[in-house]
Amino acid sequence: MLFGPLEDRAVPYLGLLVGGVLPGPGNNGPGFLYGGQIGVRFPVAHGIAVDFGLQYAQYGVDFQGEGGQTQQWVFLTGLRF
Repeated sequence: MLFGPLEDRAVPYLGLLVGGVLPGPGNNGPGFLYGGQIGVRFPVAHGIAVDFGLQYAQYGVDFQGEGGQTQQWVFLTGLRF
């Protein structure tokens, strides 16, 4: 149904993630976070939308004395009000 009558109302989006995380690699201070998100939003009613997205993030972490980089891919679905 979403690709039938709502196909002409789809709203694609692209986002950028940038920030900091605590503790950073080596536990010497804050680390960094960066990544991006792409997705499409289908408005279904006034103030309500169905959302599908794919997000990638990479950030520095320190866990139990081991510092390093981690990567994360997330597929997101949701209902936005």
